[in-house]
Amino acid sequence: MDLPEEMIVLILSWLPVKSLVRFICVSKSFHSIILQLQAARDRKTLSPRLLFPIDCPRFESIDLETPSFGDNSSVTKLNFPFEPVAGGAVELLGSCNGIVFLVFNDQIYYMWNPSTGFFRELPDTGVSFGSYNDRIIFSGVGYLPATDDYRVIVAYDGVVDFPDMCAMFSSKANAWKTFEVSDTEIDVISDQGTFINEALHWLLYEKEIMAFDSAQEEEHKVRKMLLPKDFDGHHFPEYELSAGECLLLADFDKANQYIDVWVMREYDVPDSWTKLFNLKFSYPPTGAAGWLRGLFVMGTSTLFRTSDRSENVSVKILHKGDDCGFYKVEGMGHKMIQYQESLLRIDD
Repeated sequence: MDLPEEMIVLILSWLPVKSLVRFICVSKSFHSIILQLQAARDRKTLSPRLLFPIDCPRFESIDLETPSFGDNSSVTKLNFPFEPVAGGAVELLGSCNGIVFLVFNDQIYYMWNPSTGFFRELPDTGVSFGSYNDRIIFSGVGYLPATDDYRVIVAYDGVVDFPDMCAMFSSKANAWKTFEVSDTEIDVISDQGTFINEALHWLLYEKEIMAFDSAQEEEHKVRKMLLPKDFDGHHFPEYELSAGECLLLADFDKANQYIDVWVMREYDVPDSWTKLFNLKFSYPPTGAAGWLRGLFVMGTSTLFRTSDRSENVSVKILHKGDDCGFYKVEGMGHKMIQYQESLLRIDD
């Protein structure tokens, strides 16, 4: 029996991304309907997940909306869709609209959609490395909706002929541009950029925020933004930058086991910094004697990761209480990113 198209659309609209992926190849009409459904769904909300590497090329993805955070039912095992060279390392750079950007051995860049398996290698940056200690010192990913352009910013240390060099990838041009930033004294606390207001942001050891406008084409200048006037620097450098609709700043007091979270209500207006909440633990979460990394504030809950010398732990905490959900990550030093389930792909 043939179902009317409107009934098919209604049925498909109730399905999660994983099920839609299975049906996208059924027919051309299914393909078209599913892509339209996903576009409409993406405009409203995207299902958030947490992605982190276990060992190259294995990853794990955690559903951030499930009440049973860290339970096996909320965890998906993933394999990166290429076979890396033995001894190599994959580093997550960031994500936008479900597309994850990463780099292998600091030199080979990829885009990847963990929900669909879409995968593509990016062009070579053209940057030549000089020594064994060459590395990426900071990076970030952003999306410019006006031009439908994904941008990747990477800063290197020890590049041949230049002490410091930056490269910027444009998905629209499918090419990299290399340049030197105007401010040569850049010392970042967290090497992963926070994207908001078409700019990438990094916390500096000078207790400032560095902002780089990703939409600019010619002049590659950085701006400095002030932290809150009442920001407690005693916990320095145990603080982290994040973003929702506004910039968020978290200060982690290890001794007293609490987190202060600040929000910049009006972008680039220092006086608009407001303390959003103070998260006090009645008992310390596992690993909280280490450090805070990877803060995500998600409406009714807060997610972060702590670590000591023996373990990495992701912790989800409800704002109205300190009920915690833990998920122990294998190994040490992993960088985690948040991404959304989508059917998006970016072709040449």
